[in-house]
Amino acid sequence: MNASGEYAYSQIADAQLNALELGSNAALYNNVVETCEAILDAPEKFREFAAVLTTNEGLRFRTHVRGSDPYKIFWSYEGGIARIEAVFPYPV
Repeated sequence: MNASGEYAYSQIADAQLNALELGSNAALYNNVVETCEAILDAPEKFREFAAVLTTNEGLRFRTHVRGSDPYKIFWSYEGGIARIEAVFPYPV
């Protein structure tokens, strides 16, 4: 959660979450949202166990969605603020 009490999501992640919400798999949506909120609430904890990717925009972390393989959350953590960048099935 950021300083204003809001969760931080990129436009891409927001659109992906909206699509999941409108889909037919409520359990998947709930698992994804639960994981996103947990990452945003305690990014230091999740950073310890996340895979790290280097992109043109900087480091991105990859965290699996428990109970919803192959879905992964891709997120950033800069200046003490976590942001969900993307959510999609990723086989690794």
